[in-house]
Parts: sequence; structure tokens; C-alpha cells
Amino acid sequence: MVSHLGLAKVVKVTVGYFIYDLIDMYIHGEAPNSKEYFVHHSLVITAFTVILITGKLFGFAMIGLLVEVQTIFLHLRTMVRLAGCSKRGTTAYNALINANMLCLFLFRHIPVTYLLYVMLVKDEKTPLVLRTFLIGGLSFLSYHNTHLTISMIKADGFFGYEMQALDEDSVDPLGSVKVKKEK
Repeated sequence: MVSHLGLAKVVKVTVGYFIYDLIDMYIHGEAPNSKEYFVHHSLVITAFTVILITGKLFGFAMIGLLVEVQTIFLHLRTMVRLAGCSKRGTTAYNALINANMLCLFLFRHIPVTYLLYVMLVKDEKTPLVLRTFLIGGLSFLSYHNTHLTISMIKADGFFGYEMQALDEDSVDPLGSVKVKKEK
């Protein structure tokens, strides 16, 4: 059995990562064009801080962290595409984008759907205000995951879409984070 102290350490590191990432987006001028990420990071920081303060729902947090496992595949896919190694039809790249799609469902859609189900149907112990906040956050995360999945389906050439070329300025599957300058 894992102790609450060990789980608290994992949650603290996660909060630190999200704070760092928000600061990094701000410093590099990506914040104004990364509203979806800003909302996501803010919700995670708030939810995990409440979990740390109350000492409750660590299991909820650990299931929620499964979402971040898929981010490894997302970043690997991005790096391979930026390196110009994303030739459609190669066994290695096809394996990568298929693993990425599989992980989208295993580590993003399924855990978030399960947590929403628990909060909406099964849970009777969580205080109403916290439960409402968590349901709202999970609903946003469901939207975010769906948007990400659709973008990646199009970008990676699934279901008859043509695979899109990516460059350094449009590497994010949710759209460019660079400010477009008007001419």
C-alpha cells in the first residue's frame, strides 16, 4: 500500500511542473495564444492544491495523472516530426503515431471518463463545492482531450485525412502558439 505521504510528494512535484510550465509559456510569449493550456494548467494546479490541503482524493489525483503519461508519446511524436523523420509509411513512424493514438484513449479518454462517472454517479462523500469544481474541470479536460484527438487524427492522416507537414512554428497539435504578425 502506498502512503499518503508518498502520494503527496508526487502531487507536489506535479504542481511544481505545471507552475514551471505556466511561467515558461509566459516568458516565451506563448501565453496569449495558449489559452486552452493556461486553463488546463490552472485547473490542475487548483485541484491538486485542494487535494494537498485537504489530504483527500489522492487516488483521484493519481488516476488523473495517467493523462500525463500520454504526453510522453505526444512530445516524442512532435520531436520526430520536427526532426523531419516522419515519413508516412515507415514502420517506426507508423508504430509511433498508432501508439500515440492508443495512449490517447488509454491514458486520456478512459481515465477522465471514469473520473467523471465517479463524480457524477458514485461519489457521495466529496463536499458539493469541491465535487462541482472537479466535475467542471473534468468536463473541460474531456473537451480538451477530444479537441486534441481530432487535431491529431487530421495531422497524422487517419481516416482518409492527408498527413500535415509541421514546422517549428506550428508544431502544437492544437494550433500554433506563435503570435501571427499582420503585414
